[in-house]
Amino acid sequence: MTSLKRDSVWFWPGWICFSIDCIFNTLKPFFCLYPPASSSPSSLTWLFQSPNSEPTRHNAYITIAGPDIDRPDLFKPAPYLTADHQISPKCLFRIRTQHTKEIPTHHHLRPYTNDRQVYSTYSDRTCPFCYVTPLTPVTGHETHYLLSCPSISPVMEPMYTPLKENLKRSALPSWEGLEDKVKISLLLGSSLPPQLDKRKTMRDQWRLCTGNYCALLALKLSSTLSSPPATNPTE
Repeated sequence: MTSLKRDSVWFWPGWICFSIDCIFNTLKPFFCLYPPASSSPSSLTWLFQSPNSEPTRHNAYITIAGPDIDRPDLFKPAPYLTADHQISPKCLFRIRTQHTKEIPTHHHLRPYTNDRQVYSTYSDRTCPFCYVTPLTPVTGHETHYLLSCPSISPVMEPMYTPLKENLKRSALPSWEGLEDKVKISLLLGSSLPPQLDKRKTMRDQWRLCTGNYCALLALKLSSTLSSPPATNPTE
């Protein structure tokens, strides 16, 4: 009896290894059907919109994210969240994730009856500050308010001065020579695009110098939009 116990204990580790091998071989075809998730740029080609595509929530997210959507570690917090901030990036986070109360395109539902709401298309979420004509509504998205809204953009433009000066100090292209989508991504805390500078040290320095300004700009935009327009600028 003692000999049998001794032999059973001696064979115990080998029996475990044999069982694990059998289980793995049984489940191997199942694992092959589901390859590990990848965040490489090649797997994100479906994300990019065509140049002439209409504004959508998806396209707005890609514009705001800018080069950050190309980073290989998409499953980690974005650089603007991990940077050392003196100003909380909470408001900037809400704008980048399109989850604010002030920007019309962040509202998916519109009142239909007293106790019911219906889904509204992206283009129907118009800017309350701009009254053109019912036939040509102006969509109230981030690019409109930061760059072209006659009521909001003049209030926001003085906040862009630190970024413009940092471009000049870093010997990068001037603000006026940048595309609108690049301007939006820089204003909302994204990394420096590789077409401007591919050096990691320069991109880290840009994030360090502009992080607090972008967080402050987001707070300014939110507070400005929360105030209703005093008068109709086109009437």
